[in-house]
Amino acid sequence: MNNKNVMLGTIAFILVLAFAIWNSAGTSPGQNGTNYEDFDPSAAPKEAIQRSWRTGENSAFLQYTYTAPNSCWQKGNNQTLLIGEQAATLTLVPQIVEGFCAQVMTALTYDQELEIPAEIEVLIVIVDHQEGGLIEKNELWIQPQNQ
Repeated sequence: MNNKNVMLGTIAFILVLAFAIWNSAGTSPGQNGTNYEDFDPSAAPKEAIQRSWRTGENSAFLQYTYTAPNSCWQKGNNQTLLIGEQAATLTLVPQIVEGFCAQVMTALTYDQELEIPAEIEVLIVIVDHQEGGLIEKNELWIQPQNQ
């Protein structure tokens, strides 16, 4: 009798798991790997935006969000912009403040205009730890002004 209950419980668990996987696999009809008509980057949640576009001949605007591990991480003023031959590199260093920290993911959003020559099409954004060490690195294409 005990083996029968274990067997029925296992079968029920497998059926519930299969049903959950089957229902979660669908996508909306407007989204697939090749259809970008419905994509609006400005409608994305602020925590997901990482983009750059031209605002003038020698300027670009950056919207970049780094999700920090807790509320002690704050947007710092320590940043550098280096212009190379093929790319511009912006290094951001969040400030970590000691004290009581809420243990929630914290979005640090950097919205700023940068002076980047027109021939540069790639902006590399690096987030470094204030005590040294790479946290994340992303390459962004600087979209032309008329897009």
